[in-house]
Amino acid sequence: MMEYVFVDDLDSYRTGKILETVGECYFLVQFDDMSGLSANLPAEMIHISEMVSVLPDGSRTYGFFKSRDDMNAWISYLDSPRKPSVVNLIKK
Repeated sequence: MMEYVFVDDLDSYRTGKILETVGECYFLVQFDDMSGLSANLPAEMIHISEMVSVLPDGSRTYGFFKSRDDMNAWISYLDSPRKPSVVNLIKK
């Protein structure tokens, strides 16, 4: 089961852990305190429709990972600088 979530809203992101499934359509998610306050944030009940929603740019709102290490590797990839690439749209 995928236990960790990465939630993207295009301007920022947050991470958390799926604690349990509630019924057929809900998940209890404990989001990480990303403010640095070391607070225990309350768990949130998230409906499956929110987890499968799509952002305006076509990407998914939620990303699912088996481990925190996998999720952190994805975040490192997103945060790493990349060279811009050029795509040739004219058929030669």
